Amino acid sequence: MKILWLNPWFGNYRLPVYEGLKKLTHDNFYLMAGTQEMDESLLEKLKVSLGEHCNINTSYKRLVIGNASSNFANASIGIPVTRGVFRWLKKISPDIVIVDGFFQWCPIALLYCIIFSKPLVIDYERTEYVERNSPKWRTFYRRIIGHFVSGYIVNGSLTIKYLKKLKLAKVPIQEGCMAADTVFLRQQTVNYPQNERESLRGQYQTNNGLVYLFVGQFVERKGVAQMLEAWEKHVVSYPNDVLLMIGRGVLVDMINEKACSSIKVLGGIPYNEIYKYYAISDVFLMPTLEDNWSLVVPEAMACGLPILTSIYNGCYPELVKNGENGFFFDPLDKDDFCAALSKVHNADLEAMGKKSVKMQDNYTPEKASERIYQLCKQLLEK
Repeated sequence: MKILWLNPWFGNYRLPVYEGLKKLTHDNFYLMAGTQEMDESLLEKLKVSLGEHCNINTSYKRLVIGNASSNFANASIGIPVTRGVFRWLKKISPDIVIVDGFFQWCPIALLYCIIFSKPLVIDYERTEYVERNSPKWRTFYRRIIGHFVSGYIVNGSLTIKYLKKLKLAKVPIQEGCMAADTVFLRQQTVNYPQNERESLRGQYQTNNGLVYLFVGQFVERKGVAQMLEAWEKHVVSYPNDVLLMIGRGVLVDMINEKACSSIKVLGGIPYNEIYKYYAISDVFLMPTLEDNWSLVVPEAMACGLPILTSIYNGCYPELVKNGENGFFFDPLDKDDFCAALSKVHNADLEAMGKKSVKMQDNYTPEKASERIYQLCKQLLEK
């Protein structure tokens, strides 16, 4: 079985899944990626892992119409400008094509699959909440494209719910296909020497309070303003607690102004160093106002952390069980937010962390690639 995946943009988390598909297909997995906004180090890793089976399309550009400064879905429209996609599809002649989303390279992939009678699988991540402001023409477009799709690979239940609303759930849908590079992070965390761990934690926490960790973009969509407001109230009752903030973004100046003894702004941390901060923290905090499936949540879970996450995070039904491995909350409700921050003080954090690790084991790159492979195999047999 020869699989070709078209994906203009992605992060480090995809690489282990692609490597898994390469292994499962006996080196019959192919990938086309774009270069715009792609990390150079990741592009180099792709060349090493997939070799000639990876086509880095240097012509890919995305013209943005609308509010390009907004991080929220449907604030703008990205129109792809690319050469060579259809030509490469013909050259590889895959048995099945996977494409990310209904836009970007999807129309080209659909044209190829119609002409050559090949199954088309869409990797889809959106939820009904994320698409709450989707214009009618966009919904109509998805329904038209959906008539030609053979199957979907999705994150979890909220994406399936949205596909059902679009009346596109009549074909096979495989969930559990989103994975962070949790194996690497777990190994690094477990092997992190205790003396180095204590030394690093001592740089930020000298009292007996808890260390809360936020990793994400410093942008409005991630709920950082709401987090800082809730934190201001939280430390009145728990003055020894510390919040570590890792990331970059347009709100960095505002966040730096809030930095104090209980808020430590660390800025950007290299990916291969991030496990150290998971290792020294007690609780992971993700107050996002809109996310399909926040990958830092399974990263933190793999490192043994309890999770506090927003009800606007598409992964919360699968990855956070209230009172078991953490708590979910409404970041737009300040009292609910503060209550969640307080709850972990009365919880068995060690037991919650172990529960996180166990739950996350169902969302490893190995299992994601196996699920994707099995769906492709099912569609070809059908």
